[in-house]
Amino acid sequence: MQHHNEERRKIVRNLLLAGFAVRITLGCKPENKAEPPPLVPPAEPTGNLDEQIDTIENLLKSQNVTYFTKDDENYKSLATYFNKHIRKNPKVIALVKNQEGISEAVRYARLSALPVSVKSGGHSFESFSSNDGGLVINMSLLKGIEWLDDSRVRIETGVVLREMYAELLPKGRILPAGSCGTVGIGGLTLGGGYGFFARKYGLTCDQLESVTFIDGNGEIYQNTQDESLLWALRGGGNGNFGVVSAFTFTTQKAPDQFNNHRFKAYNLDVAKARQLLTVWFDHTRNLPNDCFSAFVLNGTML
Repeated sequence: MQHHNEERRKIVRNLLLAGFAVRITLGCKPENKAEPPPLVPPAEPTGNLDEQIDTIENLLKSQNVTYFTKDDENYKSLATYFNKHIRKNPKVIALVKNQEGISEAVRYARLSALPVSVKSGGHSFESFSSNDGGLVINMSLLKGIEWLDDSRVRIETGVVLREMYAELLPKGRILPAGSCGTVGIGGLTLGGGYGFFARKYGLTCDQLESVTFIDGNGEIYQNTQDESLLWALRGGGNGNFGVVSAFTFTTQKAPDQFNNHRFKAYNLDVAKARQLLTVWFDHTRNLPNDCFSAFVLNGTML
């Protein structure tokens, strides 16, 4: 352990000497601010080298987040991707345990000049929830679901849809969302969120009331309802503006029953597929808003 600590300190020292450090201010976290402050650009490190190393060491030893590199045995199990054809290799994976852990991971990334990606469910087809050579904030431990009243619920970002439905449906409530159980609520909401009930209730992000948000300086905004921020996050905020640790949603009444019909067509060629699509569009445009319809192409014919 002594040898490990000495090696880590040596690495941190070399990073600082190479000019990767920026000034970090650790203090009280603002709550319910109307507008986040502008991102502070990297600045020259202050204090002597040992003081700067101590600051980084304190972040690395935090109880709120655990950092994994390729040498750690758990790294591979955390670096999983939905699209097996795209493989990325982040330098560090930050497994956060709470919103303070997210804040500390963001500050550590700024200090180390590492680009940041955020992973909740990891279903990004293009693997935007990871990167090469940067830091990935892994949200998979944030599983809290809290009812605020009979219709409003606070859901942490690491919750996947099967976990959310298991909580909401017994209470007769739904959140208009997707149908794939392993999709994370974080990426779905911040990407818009389309599903079976979108025609009646809109997208998942349309049900969003507030967020707990960590900006690029590591500042935490508790349950903020800032209109500009929510406008940006509703469909366009997948890690572009900061990190969301929890969402507050308005839920809808679940239907009493749910029926489905599946029609299959075989031996299609391009002309037949085009004709079938034309008929499908002609009919589905007249469906009531309670109905959902999808045209799915499977196989290699087209």
